[in-house]
Amino acid sequence: MPHLVTMTVTIVVSWLWFGRTPQASLSDYVVARASATVQPDRPIGTATPVIVVPVDITRQELLDVSAQTNALWSAMYVARAQLHVADLEAAVAVNDGLRAQQLLLSLDDALAMAEGVAPAEYRDPIAQLRLEAIAIRQDLFSRPDGIGARIQRIRQALVPLIGAPAAGR
Repeated sequence: MPHLVTMTVTIVVSWLWFGRTPQASLSDYVVARASATVQPDRPIGTATPVIVVPVDITRQELLDVSAQTNALWSAMYVARAQLHVADLEAAVAVNDGLRAQQLLLSLDDALAMAEGVAPAEYRDPIAQLRLEAIAIRQDLFSRPDGIGARIQRIRQALVPLIGAPAAGR
């Protein structure tokens, strides 16, 4: 009997406290969340820029701006890959195989993101670098000799890809 009284008092107090239609605010929230659009792949922590498009802009100008933006993102991802390669060199120098494997996976991810938004003329070199990173990962423990030189070649191949896509547009 005391539980029934407590339950009744709780329901009456919550009804008076929260109002008669607590579901309306919840359903509004659900509708607002369901209508939200999915954002494109961007690094975590970067704000999506607000772009004000003039009325008289042509379709070709929009395509050019989009290509420039993709080239800049590609350069950013290649720069991120360059940082992973620098950390990879340090991990290989101290024989930290586990860290080297993690960095090779991070390098492959950064190159995959760069390849996805890179201009057509840079996709093949980036794909070749991804294949080389995968080969280094496979050879890391079975054939460790020469890994440092292979990593240095990747590092040197990344340098021209960082600034080139955005500068040529």
